[in-house]
Amino acid sequence: MAFFAHSPGRRIVIAASILAAAIVADFVAADDSGTEKVDVLLTLWATPVGGGTEARATVGGPISVGHPGNAMVGNSILKASNLVCGGVSGSGSGPSELEKRVADVWRVSYRMLPSDSGLSNVELTWEHLHAHTPGVLEHVAGDTHAVGLKEGEHHVLDYLGAGEPGVGECGYRNVYVAVTAKPVEDPALADAMLAYDLWWQHSDLDGSKRNSRFQATGRQGRKLDLSFSALPLSSGEGDARGVELNGFQASLLISGSIRGRVRPDGSVEVSLDARRDLHTDLAGKQAGSSSCGAGDKTISLRPGEPVSIVLPKPACRFIDDGQPGFSIDLAKLYADREDSLVLTVTRAR
Repeated sequence: MAFFAHSPGRRIVIAASILAAAIVADFVAADDSGTEKVDVLLTLWATPVGGGTEARATVGGPISVGHPGNAMVGNSILKASNLVCGGVSGSGSGPSELEKRVADVWRVSYRMLPSDSGLSNVELTWEHLHAHTPGVLEHVAGDTHAVGLKEGEHHVLDYLGAGEPGVGECGYRNVYVAVTAKPVEDPALADAMLAYDLWWQHSDLDGSKRNSRFQATGRQGRKLDLSFSALPLSSGEGDARGVELNGFQASLLISGSIRGRVRPDGSVEVSLDARRDLHTDLAGKQAGSSSCGAGDKTISLRPGEPVSIVLPKPACRFIDDGQPGFSIDLAKLYADREDSLVLTVTRAR
């Protein structure tokens, strides 16, 4: 299901992550006197051959929306013709010094744009330079573009495979550059606790409603997983309504996550992610699970104000060739039905 997303502007944190064995150069930000401020972080990571991800170094600083910032990172130290895996981090060496020492360097310039629809909008200009000999850099790749990011979403800028210098020979599967975004917490509201009361309402063919409830309390800015009790489908629906169970069982399930933040005006901005799944059980065994759409919505509401979100009708279908007479067509089933989520958020502290 694809939700239509909308929300007012937000205060955010921007993080540009570079997965690598790394060296960090100075971060440079322009005047940060604007009203919306972000904390820009350039983080270097490594993806070892054995699995997992290693954060190697981080550099950054505050910046206001509308103002530019610049940062630079490098992967592996190059001494004469020898490559030294690993790296160091710190703010003592400027960009020019960094460029003399590394095998690969990424220059990143960015400008935070006004936020909308629950997204952090960032204008990025980046360049990847490679040195075959110390201090002699050649352009490899680069680009300028704007991107809107959800909180925690990774937007990959560049990628190096295991065959590139300083990657496989240093024990890494890959090196890549990704931008992430996270809102800045207002210190005055950092300890706010939010209570979520969310109902899943399923309207049946005869107009009756079947309800399932999710309740949770969490600190503002914390992402909470959510799920509802499964909604069994009835074999009495009949093939004309899209369901023919032939004595077996099937159910619908909605799950996802929710995250809220209190705004200075007292309203609460909520980011809701949800997915609808169809579960089937044939002869007592889990036969399968089919995703019937997923999406997200960001809304702003007053504490205690219930907001109803009508979910798009699903279009997935499930047929088991080994069970004649068993079929579920949700497009048919939902021709006269509807799912909605009704959300109320209150301040618990």
